[in-house]
Amino acid sequence: MSHWVFWGGDSRVGLKHDKNQDAWKAFGNNLTEGVLVVVCDGVSSTEYGREAAQIVVQRLTESCARGDLFRSIHGKKSLFHQPSSINENRQAIKNQSIEKQENSGQKAEDLLLSSSDLQTEEEVISAFFARNVASQDGVGIAYLRSLVVDISQDLREEFGRAKAACTMALVWLFNREAYFLSVGDSPIFLLRKNSCFRLTEKRKDSGRLRAFIGMGREIDEHLHQRRLELKSGDCFILATDGVAEFVSTKDIINERNILIEK
Repeated sequence: MSHWVFWGGDSRVGLKHDKNQDAWKAFGNNLTEGVLVVVCDGVSSTEYGREAAQIVVQRLTESCARGDLFRSIHGKKSLFHQPSSINENRQAIKNQSIEKQENSGQKAEDLLLSSSDLQTEEEVISAFFARNVASQDGVGIAYLRSLVVDISQDLREEFGRAKAACTMALVWLFNREAYFLSVGDSPIFLLRKNSCFRLTEKRKDSGRLRAFIGMGREIDEHLHQRRLELKSGDCFILATDGVAEFVSTKDIINERNILIEK
């Protein structure tokens, strides 16, 4: 399996809004050092939803650019990153997260989705959410999770509770695995061969979001965290609810086939 990763994206103003509330960014291009892709959708009913989405995306990718994420995994800086130091408080939160996962008694394999799980969309969704969220997912995703909790708390302190809020869909590709971290209704899709699977739950209620980045440290209880074994040719699509409302998994497959033909 090639260790190179190619990514791209686009964001436009939706029909219901005057301003684009979305933000996205990616960092990295190989599985050896890791690739991070994150999409955030500002909650339009809040005063600073757009700003929240931009802040989350910026801080997560800046952490990669400085080498903090790489250093959290390997204990040393990468030659491709600029030096910086990790905040002691953030490190303590990361350690608590790892300790909590280790004390759960779950094994990493309990959370891993194998290729045999991916047969039908119903089966992959069932298998995906049957895994216990307390299982250990590795140092890298634990660091990202603790950073998201930090950002959520910072947004609450700076803007006030529920005044700066956004959803998030995050994919961290490292070695032969893909790690997912999400909150809210921004979906993550997997294109594998001729099948397309939605890897995040569909929103059950049409009311206001009950969990969002910006609600403080309690966001940690609402983050959905999973991992998946990578296969050559896998393609992940991160979107916002505005896209998911009009695009089905069948539409994604059709568009992919059109691109291949071109």
